[in-house]
Amino acid sequence: MTALAGSAAICAPERVWEEIRHVGSSDLIAWARANRGIFRPHDIAIQTEANAIQAKYPGLIDPFARHDEADRYIIALAKLRGLVVVTHETSARSKKNPPRSHYIPDVCAAESIRCMNFVDLMRQQKWSF
Repeated sequence: MTALAGSAAICAPERVWEEIRHVGSSDLIAWARANRGIFRPHDIAIQTEANAIQAKYPGLIDPFARHDEADRYIIALAKLRGLVVVTHETSARSKKNPPRSHYIPDVCAAESIRCMNFVDLMRQQKWSF
């Protein structure tokens, strides 16, 4: 991941940095701080698109979250820049009694945004351990 961050092959909206600072482990916070360049500021286009996504998919927000979540900003950045979303989340239909109606993969599918999980990213990058 550090090599991808250093090569500018990955990026995330600023809201991800803010979320990491609120709920991330100390190791994740340290990594994010060291790779601060991957986080893109929220320009008006990202903000507008994030708000439109939230309005269209109100079930995307976790009703129990104690902070403003990054999900809508991640999806907005990918949609506006033609990027692929990498997430650990699974769709609502794959969960038994999901607390929300939409998760990142659900919205990406509805908006025709390519989405993959981290294992798929490792395969695509041909990582071996």
